Amino acid sequence: MIERLTPALVETVAASMKGKRLEKLLASVAVINESLALGGWIKLGKVKATSGFYQGLSTARLHTDHHGLSMCLGFGSTKYGRGYLGKGAKFIADLSDEELAKVCNTASRKGATVEIVRAWINLCVESDAAHKELDAARPLPVITAIGLSPKVTKTLTESNLDLDVGTIKMPPIAYRMVKLTDNDGNVVLDKETKEPVMVRHYYPDWPMGTLHGESRFAMSGSRLSCEACSKTIPSGRFVPIMAKCKRLDETVSLWVGTDCAKNIFGIKDVGIAKEEPGGN
Repeated sequence: MIERLTPALVETVAASMKGKRLEKLLASVAVINESLALGGWIKLGKVKATSGFYQGLSTARLHTDHHGLSMCLGFGSTKYGRGYLGKGAKFIADLSDEELAKVCNTASRKGATVEIVRAWINLCVESDAAHKELDAARPLPVITAIGLSPKVTKTLTESNLDLDVGTIKMPPIAYRMVKLTDNDGNVVLDKETKEPVMVRHYYPDWPMGTLHGESRFAMSGSRLSCEACSKTIPSGRFVPIMAKCKRLDETVSLWVGTDCAKNIFGIKDVGIAKEEPGGN
């Protein structure tokens, strides 16, 4: 898992740029690093993360016969990998200094040293890896301010809880890799490798000491019941939340439907499958 783009690579590449091109690159790097730190794309993050790389290393293209390298230098993309050179072609990150020197020698722009070109390639490889990591992550929740409206008060009273509204938040969300299954429960295999397809299964990493099942709706309904309003959630997607219960003087958990999470608790989220404590 990538934590952030390597500062040394960013510094080397940035030293070869100036003006708007430099501003866009640094802005994209900042967006990627912020998103990685949060574990998901920030708002419009994927669009902003691309703009600084798409213009390439130089306005004057660095010509090369290696298609993958051309795409990387010109558009910041490592998608084409080994290019169209067929069997035995090298991945761009594996090219030697001698091979990269040929590119620098034919460049129409001074200053395109092997060090800069290699730093750009490695930075683009890291950027693409970060994109894959963030694309696979669940969307970040949107937290809005809430107050003690009549609806909030009524809901909390009916659930037999006296929550401190200012402490309402989502617990940390972790994940483990599990085998993907189809509707019949069969493990899905990758068409090329024939290995099981692995996907992320998200679950709440409840802080130690969190009390569960304290809402009166937690036990009165089915496993698919919202613990805030007791209604059944057909989609099975719930938002886990936690808050300080003033009556118990402890932190309690609630599994609530996405509508209740948004309209009552001020948390807009796609939700996850409900999971019993300790199920992770």
